[in-house]
Amino acid sequence: MAVPETIPVLLRQRLRWGRGLVEVLIKHAGIVVHWRNRRHWPVYLEASVSLLWWHLLLLLWGVLLFFEAARALGVTDLDPVPWGWIAVVVTAAVAQLTTGILIDRRYDRSATSALPIVPWYPLVYWVIVGIPSVIVTIPTLLHRRHVRNVRWNPQR
Repeated sequence: MAVPETIPVLLRQRLRWGRGLVEVLIKHAGIVVHWRNRRHWPVYLEASVSLLWWHLLLLLWGVLLFFEAARALGVTDLDPVPWGWIAVVVTAAVAQLTTGILIDRRYDRSATSALPIVPWYPLVYWVIVGIPSVIVTIPTLLHRRHVRNVRWNPQR
């Protein structure tokens, strides 16, 4: 598989993949009503929940930024999500990534060089993967159904 070499190419790829995900969910929405397709239900559910997760995460970030701006202006001292829970999530992500790097260290000695960027990885990953998915969801849902699904021939 060819890996995108620049950030803009990676973002275009993620936009294509996000749109493809929504198109597949729309096209195959009928699988959940037929018993013979029950083995596909977990895949469909995971994709749907993943898309919902990205939207809720982006909404949460917006709410947090709003309340932080309000707090900075002295308007309110309300905290919608206790920062301790965010610390728990970040700690769990760092622990998982560190464990993975330490396990891979046996096979790849340079893996430990990634330890300094481990705290930033979840945020960067969520931004690069999640935001493009959220951006393309509404336009894809509003896309006319009788038009054929879009196909790309990306530069390789």
